[in-house]
Amino acid sequence: MFLCLPYAASAASASISQMPQDIGVGDTVAVFLRVSASTPVNTFSGMLLYPKGKLELMSLNDGNSVINLWLTKPTGGTDGIVFEGLVPGGYSGNDGMLFTAFFKAKEPGSAEVSLDNAVFLRNDGSGSAEDVSNKALVINIAAQARGGYTESADTDPPEPFYIQLGSSPDLFDGRSYVAFTAADKGSGISHYDVAESRIPFMPLRWRRAESPSVLEDQYLTSGAYVKAVDNAGNERVAAYPRTHVFRPYELLALGILIVLFALYYYVKRKV
Repeated sequence: MFLCLPYAASAASASISQMPQDIGVGDTVAVFLRVSASTPVNTFSGMLLYPKGKLELMSLNDGNSVINLWLTKPTGGTDGIVFEGLVPGGYSGNDGMLFTAFFKAKEPGSAEVSLDNAVFLRNDGSGSAEDVSNKALVINIAAQARGGYTESADTDPPEPFYIQLGSSPDLFDGRSYVAFTAADKGSGISHYDVAESRIPFMPLRWRRAESPSVLEDQYLTSGAYVKAVDNAGNERVAAYPRTHVFRPYELLALGILIVLFALYYYVKRKV
């Protein structure tokens, strides 16, 4: 028992659960992937496998996830749902949500949902691999619909977030960019839009973007705006003020105008 204590103290576990328990063909079932770790873990990755003949993936939701920086957001592929994310500083606790998958039951019988290739890395400075235990979920599907899962409407916008301005010779050839990330506790973030405007109160021209996003105005004379949109269509906008008022050639033109005006004033006084 004493020899087992260090292993038990450092092991992590992943759990898969469903809601509701009683479903039938045509119903929607929510499948939750949660993690527990006694030692802080900062990297989570793996693949959620499911039988495509029995279940049809409808949507994915990472709104309540403990992961706040996705390298690969939960995405459905030919083999299953792949994911990889980071938690700066690490996560430790019980039943932390990674993401939720919504399936439609297609055929009666048993459908097994399991976690494959799970890799959890400790927040110990060297990225040591954590031992991960998990158990497959077996979903029993009746021949007749039972009602299934009904998700409550999401009317709340994403959480407030901030924009960071940056530049690096190793990224975008040294051009300035903005970095951002938002969280949404309801339906999860759908996408981001970015806009720049030099003139206040003018309509913004939005473009779809991912973080980090290169700025069009490399003179930094325009304010930057980022709009986070969740999967229910709710929006939250963050702004970053302009860094400079004038561009170099504008300063030169302004200097020339000032000199010309000063000369005109001087000549006029002499005359």
